[in-house]
Amino acid sequence: MTSKFTELAIDCADPWELARFWCAVLDYEVRDEEDGLVMIAPPRLRTPSGSRVRCRRC
Repeated sequence: MTSKFTELAIDCADPWELARFWCAVLDYEVRDEEDGLVMIAPPRLRTPSGSRVRCRRC
């Protein structure tokens, strides 16, 4: 049986700076930020018409 790692929580002094670092490393984008919590995820794909679609590999 295989498993997929989907979430990780890290306690740090500067969550925005840590998120910025991991976004650069993983080519992710910030999806949400509130009260010291910053969520990152792979960028959403764009269709030729410019509309956004959800990344199916996630």
